[in-house]
Amino acid sequence: MRHILRHLPPYICTFIILIAVCYLSLAPEPMPEQDKFFDFPGSDKVAHLVMYASLTAAFCFDYYRRNSRHNNEPFIFTIAIVVSIIIGGIIEVLQHILPLERSGEILDLVADAAGACLGVIIGIRLFAGLQHDKKED
Repeated sequence: MRHILRHLPPYICTFIILIAVCYLSLAPEPMPEQDKFFDFPGSDKVAHLVMYASLTAAFCFDYYRRNSRHNNEPFIFTIAIVVSIIIGGIIEVLQHILPLERSGEILDLVADAAGACLGVIIGIRLFAGLQHDKKED
């Protein structure tokens, strides 16, 4: 199974999650109206947290499945968090300035940042075992 995972295109899971985050954040009506089970005060912040946790966890998955053991992981994962927050900021600005029937909020960006940090923590815990030694190849 690990052999198959390493041969997927580089960072494909991260890319797919990024496309989903962009769609869910920028589409005027990304979810059907009849599905209101996720409608409670603060539910949009939970959605932001989950989206950005998924994005950085997917990055961890992709990173670990493609790389052997490295000592620069803290730097790489810090960059992943920063890039995710920048993406969240760009999306919030776009929501504010484009006529999307959406609004950009600073608290959404805070939820994005919290999700990005949480996703790296979860991703490291779940996917660090996917790393391989070069002699396995």
